[in-house]
Amino acid sequence: MPATTRRTVLGVLVFSLSSALVVLSTTSGCHKKPPPEREYRISGRVIEVPRGRTFAIRLASEPTSGYQWQIQEPLPTGTILELMDQTYDQSAGEQVFTFRAAGAGAVQVPFKYVRTGAPRTSPGRTETFRVVVD
Repeated sequence: MPATTRRTVLGVLVFSLSSALVVLSTTSGCHKKPPPEREYRISGRVIEVPRGRTFAIRLASEPTSGYQWQIQEPLPTGTILELMDQTYDQSAGEQVFTFRAAGAGAVQVPFKYVRTGAPRTSPGRTETFRVVVD
């Protein structure tokens, strides 16, 4: 193979590899979820959210105690609210429930702080948020 052809092939390979690295470095974070647009911690108040926006409800929690927050009633999935994620923020000591406002309407979001594995009917601390999507 002539030297000019080898240099051309080598140049194409180097260009292809560098392009692949650029694509990998820019897409490696694609699966990271964006943070919610608003966060709420105080129950009993009305949360007003425009349709399509995300928000989070944060509740103080200590999972090592064997207790965790659970949503008590099934939400009308995909109609008014959609539960996007449920995580634990160890630095803040809070469970974080991230929702997307899927459609117009109002819904109650009741939470109960219960021992893991206990029946939903067991006693426990409760918090309720009213969400209005416009």
